[in-house]
Amino acid sequence: MASAERITGVSCVLVSASRLVLEVQKPGKWHRDDDGRLIIGLGCIGGSLEEGEAALTALQREAQEEIGCRLQLRSASSTTEVSPEGRAHRRHWSSEAPRPILIWSMPSSAPDTKVAVYLGRPEGNPKPCDLPAIVSMSADLMLRIGSERLSVEAVTSGGAILQQREPIPPDALLELVGTPLILHRLRSTYRGLAERVLAEADALPEN
Repeated sequence: MASAERITGVSCVLVSASRLVLEVQKPGKWHRDDDGRLIIGLGCIGGSLEEGEAALTALQREAQEEIGCRLQLRSASSTTEVSPEGRAHRRHWSSEAPRPILIWSMPSSAPDTKVAVYLGRPEGNPKPCDLPAIVSMSADLMLRIGSERLSVEAVTSGGAILQQREPIPPDALLELVGTPLILHRLRSTYRGLAERVLAEADALPEN
């Protein structure tokens, strides 16, 4: 049984005006590929739980710190757990509401490291606070990044909206990290599950 005590991280599939709101990782996590191209990670709003902190408290704290507003959360229709090997199976969720849509861990993570993924909308207008930037884009464009590793300039030309607090090099390549990476991997093995996550997020009522 999945329980809040086993959750060490949280994230949110955050939708505003039918676009996913994603965080641009901080410069300390940027790196370069073998050709010297700058690679910047793109993830969901969220982070790690502090000592003794509940999952939902941590998510709201991270949202305030990262985008300057609280989140309106809604229970998913069911919770699916994704193993480090990428196998997905439905799990009972008996802890506090709302119910997360995914619980995942990476192959490189510690065995007891699990991230709970919630569905939400921002209560207000998100902006980068302690992040260098945030970007809003369609789910299709986000999933393309997982296959093509597009540049910042390519995604903005493709309709993404970039809000910068610090300058983001337009020729830098983007890569999916965390929950977006899990969704991209699920799409190739459990296409219906990835599509359900994105569809349920998009179906959340506007404020």
